Amino acid sequence: SSFSLTANQTQTITVTAATNSLSSGSYSTQINVTSNGGNSSGTAEVTITENPSLSISSGSISYNFGSVEQGSNPNPNTYSFTIKNVGGGTLSGSISESASWLSVSPSSFSLTANQTQTITVTAATNSLSSGSYSTQINVTSNGGNSSGTAEVTITENPSLSISSGSISYNFGSVEQGSNPNPNTYSFTIKNVGGGTLSGSISESASWLGLSSTSFSLTANQTKTITVTATTSDLSSGSYFESISVTSNGGSASGDAEVIIESLPQLVCNGADHDFGDVEIGQNPNPNSFSFTLQNVGGGTLSGNISESASWLGLSSTSFSLTANQTISIIGTVTTSSLLEGYYSTQINVNSNGGDCSFMVMVNIIGIPQLEITPTPFNFEIDEITFPEGVNTITETRIFHINNIGTGALTGSVQLYEQIDDFNLIECSLLPDASFNLTTNQDKEFTIELNIQRPTNGLPNYELSIMVNSNSGDETGNLTIAQITGIEENLHATGDIPKEFSLGNNYPNPFNPNTTIIFGIPNQANISLIIYNNIGEIVKTLIDNKTMSSGTYQYNFNATNISSGIYYYRLIAIGEKNFIETKKMILLK
Repeated sequence: SSFSLTANQTQTITVTAATNSLSSGSYSTQINVTSNGGNSSGTAEVTITENPSLSISSGSISYNFGSVEQGSNPNPNTYSFTIKNVGGGTLSGSISESASWLSVSPSSFSLTANQTQTITVTAATNSLSSGSYSTQINVTSNGGNSSGTAEVTITENPSLSISSGSISYNFGSVEQGSNPNPNTYSFTIKNVGGGTLSGSISESASWLGLSSTSFSLTANQTKTITVTATTSDLSSGSYFESISVTSNGGSASGDAEVIIESLPQLVCNGADHDFGDVEIGQNPNPNSFSFTLQNVGGGTLSGNISESASWLGLSSTSFSLTANQTISIIGTVTTSSLLEGYYSTQINVNSNGGDCSFMVMVNIIGIPQLEITPTPFNFEIDEITFPEGVNTITETRIFHINNIGTGALTGSVQLYEQIDDFNLIECSLLPDASFNLTTNQDKEFTIELNIQRPTNGLPNYELSIMVNSNSGDETGNLTIAQITGIEENLHATGDIPKEFSLGNNYPNPFNPNTTIIFGIPNQANISLIIYNNIGEIVKTLIDNKTMSSGTYQYNFNATNISSGIYYYRLIAIGEKNFIETKKMILLK
């Protein structure tokens, strides 16, 4: 700070600045050199600036990329942070990391006051094995240091597995117009790897439906897929559809199958069955019948057979038939305990392929019993004589057939002439030869004999009456002992009256002969009978003889009859009936 110099001698002066304790700012000072040889001065100046200072102004050096599937990069696979010189001067430094899967850009910086630099960190993890990774990122500078950690977890690749059930399923055979039963099945998708298993399920059949068509599953997570078949609108045929499961962890597929069978259709091969008449207490012979049921369609024809009669039994009351299958049903009739009457019942066949029905009938009849009146079944005519002027006489005899049993009495009547050498007698049966009688029913038959006047007398005539029935047979006879040309006691006068009449006998009283006059206006069956005082028949003068219209007189001889009061009665049966009785006295 002082000097002493001889001529031309020099002295070097060193000025030293110690500014480290100075605050930032501008400094100047004057340096004065004073001597005996003159003075001189100068100024020393210095500016003290701020130190550089490191700051992470945005973002963070640390970052977690989360879980990344093996073989993949994070998404996003970059992040950034910003370095700033928040001091003065120049901030210079570098960024470093030691992981092969991580890179930074840029890796160095030089920043003036308030200048910034964005650093980008990029992760490339696609070559990493599964596991957890972390690395330190260091920022070093003349203005300070900072660090952070970059982390990532590499998970296993997702892997598709069908953990339960099967994608494939056969719904079997289903009748047309129906859905399968059951009409659903299910299978379960599982991620048996790591990461997220994502994918879709697809099928192209209109008759199939899926409960879900996509999935996203973490490790060991499952999802159940339900497949529903709606086949009611499908035509008959076989259907085969593929179901595909595709994912980032593999694929799988299966098939859904169904056979749509044509609708069942019932054909009844049976008809109404009538067992006819069966006697009470008996069964028909044979007492069974059969009918068949056939499925002429597809699928399964199922149904039942019903009837309500206690006297009818069926070999089966239900059926289940596949296509073209046939079943034979036997019906058995037991009528032995039934009362008399007509019985019928309807057999109903009901099925999912149609219905049919038919009738079963039986008529329980009683046991008929033949009765013929009069008894005995014989008609005897002692003598037939022709009045004067009469060439044809009609004789009739009436008998009745009655059913005194139960049920229907059926049969016929046949007439057989035994003797008619001269063909003078024509016989006929009225109204016809057959009968069909219910219980207590009666039918009247008339045997009519048209007899021609013989030239001479005829010997006896015999007619056999054969009655054949389902209750047995009977034979009767009609005999005429003698036929003569003239009846001496009966005479026709030729006068035709307008109405029936019975005249008074004359003489009256008489002994032993008297004449009875009667008039017939039209043909009728005539009887003229003598009764005693207590109503007993004494003598039949004319026995139900068919006589033509006219006026007749009958000469009655009472030689073999004792004295007394008697009555004679005229009975006419014809278009109009007539009965009249009068009294006569026999005095001997």
